[in-house]
Amino acid sequence: MPCMPPSGRAATGCWPPVPSLRRLAEPLQCPRSKTHRPGAVVGLSSNVGLRTDGTMQLDVSSMAVACSALATLVALILFAARRSFEPDVHASLTIWATALLFVVLSSAPFAWAMATTLPVIIVGNSSLVVGYTGFAMALRRFMARPLPLPMYLLPLLAVVTGTVVFSTVMPSYSLRVAVVIVFLLLVQTTLIRPVFHALHRGGEVGQRVVALSFLASIIALIVRLLWEWRPPALDSSWLADADIIGLHMLLIWMTPVVGSIGFLLMCNERLMRVTRTLAETDALTGISGRRTILQRSENALRDAERSGRPMSVLMIDADHFKCVNDQHGHEAGDAVLVELVQRLRAVLRSHDVIGRMGGEEFLVLLPDTGERAALEVAERLLAAMRVAPIRHNGISVTMTLSVGVASLHVHDANLDALIRRADAALYAAKAAGRDCALSAA
Repeated sequence: MPCMPPSGRAATGCWPPVPSLRRLAEPLQCPRSKTHRPGAVVGLSSNVGLRTDGTMQLDVSSMAVACSALATLVALILFAARRSFEPDVHASLTIWATALLFVVLSSAPFAWAMATTLPVIIVGNSSLVVGYTGFAMALRRFMARPLPLPMYLLPLLAVVTGTVVFSTVMPSYSLRVAVVIVFLLLVQTTLIRPVFHALHRGGEVGQRVVALSFLASIIALIVRLLWEWRPPALDSSWLADADIIGLHMLLIWMTPVVGSIGFLLMCNERLMRVTRTLAETDALTGISGRRTILQRSENALRDAERSGRPMSVLMIDADHFKCVNDQHGHEAGDAVLVELVQRLRAVLRSHDVIGRMGGEEFLVLLPDTGERAALEVAERLLAAMRVAPIRHNGISVTMTLSVGVASLHVHDANLDALIRRADAALYAAKAAGRDCALSAA
């Protein structure tokens, strides 16, 4: 919208409307100059315009129609896709899709060649700013980095005020363009800051697409601003043949479409992370699930074999846990397991890993730990459970552990062999009266 001419009807770039065939030879005026510049545009109904000197130029009206149709389709897809996501992401997608429709509204004066009256200019400029502000709001909400509401309202108020002032009080097409571009730059800078880090190696694809698309728009806005305030000498250079305004408008309308694809990718990547976390984490206790702890133990085993460092595992079982469920119910049993895990994690070292194998059985991975040190860790775990009973909703449960300890041996063919030895030691501890730790050796 910032390149809409101050009078006449919206047409190609910042140029007057398409003349009739009988007037093709008449000179046309660029709104920036009071005198005719050679090579003025004659708009056509196709995707390009033909200058009188034979060079080609983009037709903004045709671009507006095509981009609007594409943006509307993408907005409808986003509205439909939001049902697949959790409420917080659902809200961000709703804001983004609504903002995309505001960008579509901003292109209407170009698409339908509306008369450039003050209300049309205000609606066009403010819709564009509202759309881009909505993108920033949606992205920052998604990234949990929202801004205060006045920060989102400031660009809109400034653009509306600037449009009115520089259209009526101090009529200036160039100043009106400058106001819109400056605040669009402010909004888009605010937008890309949370995802700019993704441009470094290892960044997520969705964040990269969003960052690159809006970064391209920022560059286009800066070029457009410099072009509006260019020195007269450039009018006679090769740059005079470049359709800066047409390319600028194309990027302004296409950036939200590409950015929308990136934002949808971001939502999908988050959904995949949540799904992967649920698959890897025990939902009750928050520690690693069976598959994850076994995979991490397998990796640690390979590292230990390569480096020759020691490694041990602990198989832990909560003694008589079934009685807790039978006497107090499964809710109390769940609370006991949660408290049990919290006590174990408080004792374990930062590089130790604990995972739930199933029911009341747990596996602890102890990297760089020999048999004697592993037994010491096991004794600390036993002491942590003996220190006090577990209390829940007025009931008190005294919980003890049986622990089997196994350290990596040259005869262990694989992880299964190591865990089998720890499991055998666990059953030996149970047979020895429980509430103790025994080594497979």
